[in-house]
Amino acid sequence: MAEILGAQGQDAIFLQDYIAGYSLSVIGQALYPLLLWYLNFNGNGNISKTSIAIMIVLNTGFDMLFAVHLDMGAFGLGLATSISYLLTCAYVFRKFLVGYGWGQTTFATIRWGELFEAAKIGKPSLMFNLGVTLKSYIMNLTLLSSVGSAAIMVMSVQGTFCGMLGAIPAGHADAFGSMGGVHYSAKDRSAFVKTARFALKSCTIFSGLAMLLLIFAADDITEIYFLPTDEAWNISKRMLWLFPSFLVLNGIFGIFLRAYNLKEEYRTQHKDA
Repeated sequence: MAEILGAQGQDAIFLQDYIAGYSLSVIGQALYPLLLWYLNFNGNGNISKTSIAIMIVLNTGFDMLFAVHLDMGAFGLGLATSISYLLTCAYVFRKFLVGYGWGQTTFATIRWGELFEAAKIGKPSLMFNLGVTLKSYIMNLTLLSSVGSAAIMVMSVQGTFCGMLGAIPAGHADAFGSMGGVHYSAKDRSAFVKTARFALKSCTIFSGLAMLLLIFAADDITEIYFLPTDEAWNISKRMLWLFPSFLVLNGIFGIFLRAYNLKEEYRTQHKDA
């Protein structure tokens, strides 16, 4: 896989180590969002907040432990992500079993005829995720060929903070999806628009504050992961100056995406009415 991504020589070994550590998280990354959505839609929203906090603490702690103190390099960074995902997924899965147990859903109770409509509703999210995957692939090739393995290490740090602070726009979008869905179903256009405006303003303010925090704390954050003599030192600082702007844009995009999904969900549910 490292060779497919365009890595060569020492960079290939570095990327191979990172993939080896990161690949262990595949099961957790697949189950975690699925369980979280199920629990949220059944009135267990607090689990979402708690699990995000757990992942933030674990990811940051294991990054520092494996990459800095134990000097495990790229494998340590990947392993830190894997362990944080698996432990967080285990917490959410336990809550799911306690609340709903085994055997609550069977293949016989699934409404197979609505799967196509459900797939259509999820098309924007699918397109977004495919775009993110393609972007990551192109980004890896570009960084490896133009900068080197140090840039990949910095990307891992960026991913950590994306996961932590990305909860701000994601949380606003989820909250809008829940509250906006009630107003949309009730055909209360005024309340729906007010909710959307409030979500956009709140998300812009809090995401903007998080963006400024990252920018002004760039030096201190960089010192946690790298030494001033490391090639990644200056790259990490520049990254922390530039990338945080995604928080505001991601929040706005997420809220508009939720609004579109609500429209499609309502149309699907009432198509026979």
